[in-house]
Amino acid sequence: MGQHPKVIDAMIKTAIRMGTGAGGTRNISGTNRATSRAEHELADLHGKASALVFTSGYVSNTAGISTIAKLMSELPHSVGRLQP
Repeated sequence: MGQHPKVIDAMIKTAIRMGTGAGGTRNISGTNRATSRAEHELADLHGKASALVFTSGYVSNTAGISTIAKLMSELPHSVGRLQP
């Protein structure tokens, strides 16, 4: 399929429209227009001020777990512990 003329044509059109470069997470490749557009549409769909699209399940889990850990560390000590 990678050598099919229709596939090559679609790849060229997409590269012209979207640009080319390194793939990966935003800290490597930056934010692209399609992701920004998707985030705006998701925020509108859910009636929120903003939305964030993660590039992978790993990145999503890492961000979620670190956020929960930070929030838990900011709670009063007695709230975060089980009482005997």
